[in-house]
Amino acid sequence: MIKIWKIILLSAAVLIGTNVSAQEEGWLVRTRLINAKPEVKSSLVDGVEVSSVTTAELDVSYYFNKNLVIEILACCFTRHDVSASGVDLGKAKLAPATVLGQYHFEVNEKFVPYVGVGLNYSVFFDVELNHPLLGPLNLDKTSTGLAFQAGFNVPVSKTSMVNFDVKKIKLGTKVTQASTGALVTDLDLDPLVIGVGYSWRF
Repeated sequence: MIKIWKIILLSAAVLIGTNVSAQEEGWLVRTRLINAKPEVKSSLVDGVEVSSVTTAELDVSYYFNKNLVIEILACCFTRHDVSASGVDLGKAKLAPATVLGQYHFEVNEKFVPYVGVGLNYSVFFDVELNHPLLGPLNLDKTSTGLAFQAGFNVPVSKTSMVNFDVKKIKLGTKVTQASTGALVTDLDLDPLVIGVGYSWRF
């Protein structure tokens, strides 16, 4: 994982030094098919696993000028199965909202890479978790963390483009006993999100 981000940052540094033109101003709407893979770390309980999920998302972007863009994740829901040491604990759903500031580079008219950084706010809902010994479990309702992004667009016309995108999101919660409120474990999910999409500009 560290090697991947070193490559991304090195590529960004090279691109920043390249004399290129960029996208015009305006709005953009995009649909993506994404795969979100949690990279789970548990502070007190070993063997916790949270399933990856493939789903669709909708986002909008605005080009403030030729290079600076803001992207807002408008609609996405994910459902994850949770287990510990092979024991099924149940499921939980997540509604993420992410705002990212991007810098776009136009290497040529057929390849437009970008990097971004921003903030993620996620809401857990429909939590149905139960441990054989501890009983029903709760999660913190919300999580806030940084989000990092790299990707590229491939224009197919003046108003549309194909998109490939990778995000790393800092996302965590606390697992507690529903009956007592006692802490079971701190749980970092920190998903890697890979997406392929199609965009329309207007």
